[in-house]
Amino acid sequence: MNYSLAIELGGFNTFVAMLVALEQTIPLVDSDCCARAVPALETLLFSVNGNTICPIGMADADGNKLIIDLADPKDAAKVEQIARQITVDFGSIAGISGWLIQKQAIVDTLPAGSISLYEKIGRILRDQTIPYTDKWARIAQVMPPPLQCKQLYTERISGGITEAKDGFDIGYIEFGSTISKAYITYFQNETLVIGKPGAALPTMTAPDIIAMFNAKTGEPLTNTDLFDKNGKVIHLDVSIGLIQVDNKWWNPGIDKLDALWGPHLSAAYPGYTGGIVPYQ
Repeated sequence: MNYSLAIELGGFNTFVAMLVALEQTIPLVDSDCCARAVPALETLLFSVNGNTICPIGMADADGNKLIIDLADPKDAAKVEQIARQITVDFGSIAGISGWLIQKQAIVDTLPAGSISLYEKIGRILRDQTIPYTDKWARIAQVMPPPLQCKQLYTERISGGITEAKDGFDIGYIEFGSTISKAYITYFQNETLVIGKPGAALPTMTAPDIIAMFNAKTGEPLTNTDLFDKNGKVIHLDVSIGLIQVDNKWWNPGIDKLDALWGPHLSAAYPGYTGGIVPYQ
């Protein structure tokens, strides 16, 4: 191997790429396959822009290993279907690697500087000298033009449900008054849809990023953090913001993105067929 590349921007997946780079004494590429976290392999920016996904290697903690090598090496949806079942059989803990790619394809189809950008954002979130009300404005200052972000609202969680289904954590979070909810987010592992109850269309959907942090501590929050060990929602005060995803997401056109993301949007938000709603 000549370098290590993160499969997505996630606390664990990004660190694995760093660990491999350290152990193998090779460079870590300041990029990743998504410029965000995603629920499935076919929704990787790597796959969206037509890169070859196979062969894929998988292993569990006991040293069991296998290779997935399809007739169509770009069929990320089929790899997802196979790999997710294998991961469940591995006890829902598996290592996965692959995504061989050359430098020019990284330049043309993947986000440049994504790891260093999100390290800057993490530094802002951790900085206790920055008031929580100012953090989204400070994050906006480090976003590379023309990308933008904005705070949408700060509200208390009033309700929510999560359940394990088909290898995903699926559910929703209600924010604001239980009588007149301010917003609802829907997730399939990652938050994929945000909107107001009764609105004709959501406020925004993936692939643009819906992010949140604890409005009292500044701690970044995933959907798992919003439920206790018994699956009951925790009534936190949460600041939610919207972040524009890297422009390379739009290379293949909205129709292809709708086809790839549609099943995941409707899985997170049952019955939704309205397609992608970009950041505005």
